[in-house]
Amino acid sequence: MEINTTWLRANCGYWLVTDPATRVSMMQAGLAGDQIIDTGFPVNPVFADLTPLSAADSCDPFRVLYFPTGKLPLIRRHADAILEASPKVRMTIVMGRNVRKLYARAREIKLAYPGRVRLIGWTRKVPQLLNEHHLVIGKAGGATVHEAIAARCPMLIHHLVPGQEEGNLRLLEIIGGGHLADSPGALRHSMNQLLADNAAEWRKMKNAMARHDRNAGAITAAEFILNQIPPS
Repeated sequence: MEINTTWLRANCGYWLVTDPATRVSMMQAGLAGDQIIDTGFPVNPVFADLTPLSAADSCDPFRVLYFPTGKLPLIRRHADAILEASPKVRMTIVMGRNVRKLYARAREIKLAYPGRVRLIGWTRKVPQLLNEHHLVIGKAGGATVHEAIAARCPMLIHHLVPGQEEGNLRLLEIIGGGHLADSPGALRHSMNQLLADNAAEWRKMKNAMARHDRNAGAITAAEFILNQIPPS
């Protein structure tokens, strides 16, 4: 939502943006509204073909997708906060390219919570995983946040890079689909809130993300651009 002024001064006919809040901020900077097109973030087109979990799901089990960061050795404390929120919680840990660094600790977690933890290294199936899980917990990177939005998967942010990623968190908050939980204590509190009263807070967040409805940004942008090309 914080747009570099160089972009605002670019000599072009249209600006394609990821969300309504960014569009509003650019209009406030002086750009014409009919030149700013809210397409959504250009996520993998497969998101448009996947079916997210329903807000009416039983939440039993309640599946949590967790992306730890290799720079913060908090994986066990985070896992305890997540898994101890309810015996219904099942956790998938995606270690990505940090698998060698994190595997030993992740295996300890799996052994400590028999039958409740799944370990994955690097994977191409993130769109499918997001659509299959009730909640994603990770850092506030642009791609991860927008993929969670595309999958209508509520998100808790456990790590935030000041400045660079604050806009991603703010967007989640505006949509109503997630918030910051950057300590094991905050994570435990958030999990308890989400699961209370038959997961009422989770269902509220899920419905808010469905109303936002941005899961085909790449397709929408491509179609818009092609429609600007005059017939030959």
